[in-house]
Amino acid sequence: MLELKNVSNHHRKHSRHKLENISLTIHKGEILGIAGVEGNGQKELAEVITGIQKTRAAIKSAFLELRRKKPIEKITVTELAKLAEINKATFYLHYSDIYSLADEMEDEVIDDILSEIQGLNKFFDDPRKYTAEMRRALLNNLSTLNSVFSGSRYSGFAEKIEERIKARLYAEFPNLKSRRNDIVLSFIIQGTFHTIATSAGKEVPDSEDLETIARLTDHIITELKPADE
Repeated sequence: MLELKNVSNHHRKHSRHKLENISLTIHKGEILGIAGVEGNGQKELAEVITGIQKTRAAIKSAFLELRRKKPIEKITVTELAKLAEINKATFYLHYSDIYSLADEMEDEVIDDILSEIQGLNKFFDDPRKYTAEMRRALLNNLSTLNSVFSGSRYSGFAEKIEERIKARLYAEFPNLKSRRNDIVLSFIIQGTFHTIATSAGKEVPDSEDLETIARLTDHIITELKPADE
């Protein structure tokens, strides 16, 4: 997500603003079009957005490099800013602290993983499709996932991805939302995730892993009942 709040930019030759109190939010996957009469600030706005994206990319790259070497509790804004070749004031224009940066990057990793799991809308018809796509998505993002969610942040990933998957399933199947089904889904989601995450890299054939998980999921899914039953 990219967010601008009350951005102003003075004209180089005149006292008036080229940009004055511009605020906008661009979510992942959205396309921003900038139109208007020539000279009304389109170029300046594009330059601001481009500069923000480059700065954030440098901050995130530096953060990943540091996370591969040490726990998040040991990372300071000073060393991150030095590695990203920015000053501390620039970092604080984008993030309130190291943890707000970590939260954003964690959400982005989860967005990437969920975007690859198309089988959620067929969760009950074809659980094998769900487990296959879950495994592929985790493996495709494993390097970043292990860096961003290592150490004390690991349990947070499991909680976040469970919350997001449940939200999508309940949106697709609202009549399933109940305390009982919540427990069953927690068992399925957490079990699938932890099994796949811990087996990644081991010398076990993918098909064997998937068949075991899919068979168990097939059985456990029968425990899900509509909320009104």
